[in-house]
Amino acid sequence: MSPPTEDRIGKALMLLVFVGLAVQQGVGLSATLAVPARPPLWLLSTIGQFFSLGFVAFVVLMTLRRLPPRQNAEGIEPRITAIAGTFALVALVWLPPGNASALVQLLALLLLIGTITSIYCPTISAGRSRSWHRHANW
Repeated sequence: MSPPTEDRIGKALMLLVFVGLAVQQGVGLSATLAVPARPPLWLLSTIGQFFSLGFVAFVVLMTLRRLPPRQNAEGIEPRITAIAGTFALVALVWLPPGNASALVQLLALLLLIGTITSIYCPTISAGRSRSWHRHANW
């Protein structure tokens, strides 16, 4: 199989899985928002669902915008590692929410805010000084 064909098939499979997850997360979030009776930690749960949907939507967007590879690794091991690394994160979206205390959920929210901030600062705020900016179609 030629590398461009292999890349298109891989991209299509990723889109199929992650668009399906995005739809699932969107339906779950809209169902949560439609329920009139709110449980005690409703807001934290809703924020978690919102960020899960955002994560999956971001993966879909980046998969669509991804440029063709310049080189392909040889052998089966790099492919297995790439597939495992890609779909291991799906477990975060598919796993049911646990019964964590309000303190643990608040700490998780603070950790999420810190992670978003650490991603935002070097990538978004750097503007045109990013070295990959010339190669992307932004």
